[in-house]
Amino acid sequence: MPFGYPVLRMRALLLGLLLLAQACACDDTLSEVHEFGDNPGGLRMFEYVPELAAVAEAAPALVVMLHGCSQTHGVARSSGLLELSDERGFVVLAPEQGAFNNGNLCFNWFNAEDTGRAGGEAQSIGDMIDSARTRHGVDPARIFIAGLSAGAAMAVSVAASFPELIRGAASLAGGAHGCARSALDAAACMAGDVALDDTEWADRVRAASPAGGTLASDAWPRMLALQGDEDPIVNPRSVDAIVAQWATLHAVDAHTPSTTDTLTSSAGDIQLDGFGPDVQRITLGGVGHTLPISPAEGCGEEAAFVADLGFCALRHVVDWYGL
Repeated sequence: MPFGYPVLRMRALLLGLLLLAQACACDDTLSEVHEFGDNPGGLRMFEYVPELAAVAEAAPALVVMLHGCSQTHGVARSSGLLELSDERGFVVLAPEQGAFNNGNLCFNWFNAEDTGRAGGEAQSIGDMIDSARTRHGVDPARIFIAGLSAGAAMAVSVAASFPELIRGAASLAGGAHGCARSALDAAACMAGDVALDDTEWADRVRAASPAGGTLASDAWPRMLALQGDEDPIVNPRSVDAIVAQWATLHAVDAHTPSTTDTLTSSAGDIQLDGFGPDVQRITLGGVGHTLPISPAEGCGEEAAFVADLGFCALRHVVDWYGL
């Protein structure tokens, strides 16, 4: 262990605590759950159960929301997800990273030990899903996960590692599963410099789950990938890697959309490309590293990396989930 490691670790911790103080959209409407399994990834679990879910005749759905770097579980509110939960009756699960794990409060999407089924952050999230499913009577066929930035990359990895749990996933300015396998790989991944063919991308998902090599194309989770075309942090090429990965798993053409549509927002045009029924790419014209919200429609509130663009991304996501 390098001599300076304890000092660097303490500096990272102090930086994380400072970021937490600055960025905390701490929300007492989300309740912390302290017991949910072994928690090998050292994460915290927060949840929101709307009144509609408590009285619903059918089992409610579950939507997991993973925050980005320098954020907290409060992104579940700033993104507009809690309003949608009240409106549609699904339970929200909002895991939170800790400064001891990552000084910038990023989920460790670039560490292979944290993105697999056992022993890391992905397992902790899987345990949280199992806990919420049991305690709230969640419909096991309607469990979905979304994330922003580092949380988006982790959401894709949870879908890859636990395809039997996750029915659909949404990457909001994230990256493909297995794009990075260590911290040394992270920069190349974010720059869009990892060059794999479609089969190689898909094989990285297949290797993540024991059943991965035998799953039928319609058994894989659905995948939505949203990206700003002027993102300075995660290269816009990253969205094409996600499409290549998941369209290949779903046995559809990853390069020629089967459907195309255009929406408009206050920031510019939004292009929606479908690759079969289960993979969608959303390109935000003129937008950087941002999660779009629309407070005028009762969707979200501005925060770090969350901006009013007149487009409620999470509403589109839950519509696409079928909720």
